[in-house]
Amino acid sequence: FGAARDLCRVGSNVELEVWRDGNVQKVQQVLQPAQHLVPRGQYDTRPRFFIVGGLVFQPLSNEYLQGWAANERPAHLQELFICGHTTPDRNEAVILAQVLGDVINAGYDSGWVGAPVVSHVNGTPVRNLAHFVELVDAGRSGEGCLEIGVLLAGGPFRI
Repeated sequence: FGAARDLCRVGSNVELEVWRDGNVQKVQQVLQPAQHLVPRGQYDTRPRFFIVGGLVFQPLSNEYLQGWAANERPAHLQELFICGHTTPDRNEAVILAQVLGDVINAGYDSGWVGAPVVSHVNGTPVRNLAHFVELVDAGRSGEGCLEIGVLLAGGPFRI
């Protein structure tokens, strides 16, 4: 299907042969635009980021992944790059890119697994970086801790 997508334009009607119920069938498919969770190329675009409690968050991008050699990239980030697609619930993967060491976040970088993916703030799933900032700002106004849940790491972080 990838080859058909690469050889035809978005919106084209493509005839495919598929194997169903032990028979070859011909089906028609309209090619939709790619909906990659991780953008493929953002030329002349300044990186977006958000810092809270000495933790640096940013959207996962191809440019971020290019900072590693191909065989050294964290597997969970490479998986999102290759297989991740946008959904109504999430249109951007937000990662914890760096911990700026300070007494306020001492120990937060222990057990570090390269760039954990943010899953939720105080129990609310994160859609994108702008939504993450809104959730953090809303959480700051209340009493108690701000809990930032992360996947494929030792989180959640409590700020």
